[in-house]
Amino acid sequence: MNIEDSNRNGFLKMEALERFEKSLACSLPEDYRSFLIEHNGGTPSKYLVCWPGSSEPSEVWNDSLGLHDGPTYSRLDYVFEGIKEYLPNGVIPFASDPGGNYFCIGIAGEYAGKVYFWDHERSDDDENISLLSESFTEFVAGLASDEDA
Repeated sequence: MNIEDSNRNGFLKMEALERFEKSLACSLPEDYRSFLIEHNGGTPSKYLVCWPGSSEPSEVWNDSLGLHDGPTYSRLDYVFEGIKEYLPNGVIPFASDPGGNYFCIGIAGEYAGKVYFWDHERSDDDENISLLSESFTEFVAGLASDEDA
């Protein structure tokens, strides 16, 4: 997977990752954790997202979140703190789309390891997240580029 702007706000400090996981009272899914350790932000060169069962991209992975001291809009801890009351317990954001929605990953319970799309316009709705993939690895493998679309 090619990543543009990998570590653009600095490399991940393991202490920051451990502190974040401790605040969550769990470890991040291993495939996403590895991505965060290696890239700490950045965007895959293939950034178009297709809904399950569709071959037409309908969402855009715009900006990855990381654990750093850079801009708050791209800080995983800051964004999570701001929207966690709208997410099911056991789900955290990992990237945004251009419209203020978030791609999320399950970290516990029935959500563990799965990737979801959180629609901010449905934030008060009990069903404000939609399943995109059974794993982060599967999700990333299904991304497309402009040339693919």
